[in-house]
Amino acid sequence: MSTLIGVMKPILSRAAYRALVDRSRSTKQPETARFTRADVNRILNQVWRNFDQLAPSIPQERTLGARMNVTLAGMTVAFYSALLAEGVEPKDSIQLTNDTAWVIYKRWGILPRLLSLVLARTSTDRLRVCTDLFRRFPFNPPSYIMEDLLDKTVISFNVTRCPVAEYFRSQRLRELCVGSWCNQDYALAEMWGGKLERKHTLAAGDEYCDFRWTTANSGIDNDGHGD
Repeated sequence: MSTLIGVMKPILSRAAYRALVDRSRSTKQPETARFTRADVNRILNQVWRNFDQLAPSIPQERTLGARMNVTLAGMTVAFYSALLAEGVEPKDSIQLTNDTAWVIYKRWGILPRLLSLVLARTSTDRLRVCTDLFRRFPFNPPSYIMEDLLDKTVISFNVTRCPVAEYFRSQRLRELCVGSWCNQDYALAEMWGGKLERKHTLAAGDEYCDFRWTTANSGIDNDGHGD
């Protein structure tokens, strides 16, 4: 884990500066002072102190991708807690954590998109390439368990085990998981030229996450099945 932490710390730090500097501290009180670089420095110092306390409880997953993800989940909790310690309201802290995480997640999503433009001709096939690549790494078995559903027009699968959702539930931070991790998938789908329909998440306490990815050329009805 020490190698992963060493790689991820500077990545999270850069994302924090990009997401927080000059942002308002409160949506309810827009007149509140904005974050400065000195503020972010102080927050990050608290993040690493928080993370050092959380690190022993982070599970050792079987795959590299899952170990990376749960380590980032621990950093997410540490980041959120540091914002709370700064006096930021919980909802604003989740949003700021989400925006920081998106800086990282967006970069991860660029490579699958570029490869899909080379490997596939139709919008649906390109979206399938993107989702397949992410399911090979970092969301791959055996740490992640997924069930594919047959559908000609919709890329459909259910996730029945997610180590990140399990970790956030163990920390009693389901709303943080949904707000800062799960919701990233909607923006990712748009970046990949598609749209995500999802009614259930493990993080929210459901039995599975129902991923239904569509493009402008595919249809989806109310039951989550293609036309």
